Amino acid sequence: MLLLGLWLAAAGPTLSGCSLSAVYVLCVGEQPAGITSADLAGTYRGDPNGRLTLAADGTVTVSDWSHRPHGAGAKVVRIAHASGTWVLSETTAKDGILEVAMTLDAEGAAVHEYAYVGGSRKKPELAYHLGGDPDDCETVDLTRAS
Repeated sequence: MLLLGLWLAAAGPTLSGCSLSAVYVLCVGEQPAGITSADLAGTYRGDPNGRLTLAADGTVTVSDWSHRPHGAGAKVVRIAHASGTWVLSETTAKDGILEVAMTLDAEGAAVHEYAYVGGSRKKPELAYHLGGDPDDCETVDLTRAS
């Protein structure tokens, strides 16, 4: 699987001549100051699809989830249901941008997803990149429902 988080590990700290920080702000907006894992716990709904539940104990469940497998020309597939673990961490570029890093078990296959954190501490939002050109902001935006 090649989402922005994994792609950055191979590409280094710049993307098409601009920093990850610049792309992050363009796609997601400013990162909420002081946000913690406890602030992020809850259920999020995506537009147009996707449901994500981040539990305070570090477990995660997703349903109707969009995923683009690794590889050139890979098409977006839907994961009906998967569960696994999550952590709030700094991106692989180590530039201070926080992400929710998830490891999911989708029908016996390990799937790694990364979602950027936006919004505010009281009303956090998540956005995950579907792959392709990181400058195009092809993200699924997730808003906390509970």
